[in-house]
Amino acid sequence: MMKKRVLAISLATLIVLALINGCKKDDKELNAIVIAGNEYPNINGTFVPVSGTYYAPGITACNYVKPLYFSAFYIKLDNDATLYLTFYSESDSDIIPTGTFNAGESCEPGFIGLYSPATTTKAIGLRIESGTVTISRKGTTYDADIDGTFAAADGGGTIKGNFNGVPVIGERK
Repeated sequence: MMKKRVLAISLATLIVLALINGCKKDDKELNAIVIAGNEYPNINGTFVPVSGTYYAPGITACNYVKPLYFSAFYIKLDNDATLYLTFYSESDSDIIPTGTFNAGESCEPGFIGLYSPATTTKAIGLRIESGTVTISRKGTTYDADIDGTFAAADGGGTIKGNFNGVPVIGERK
């Protein structure tokens, strides 16, 4: 009788633990970019990255204390829009930079992000005013986690999500 009770309690505990772990939500979208809260029509939605292109660093013309390099990572989405991420750093490495980058201004370490819809009344796209991009790498596969807020002048709202894949290397013109 005691063994059955211990077995029943153990089984119930395992079921509860399995349900708790199965119900945990990770707010990270894998290979999806979610735009929400923007005031412009047809900007909001969930979009799937279809390709990524990386452009190796070039030196900037910035008046920074040390040489400053910029590299670009362009993510094409299934709605024909493009997410442009330009990284500024003191490294001229040929590989995509890894780590967490804060949204900033041109000629400052960090990143500048623009979301350029296929059709929009905005000429250059919606600027990511604040937030982070975290890039990690396993072999040739890159993971870019985006968590940003658009500038109020660009309709506000958020952009969150993830690109996971093997980007192609583009050539600078």
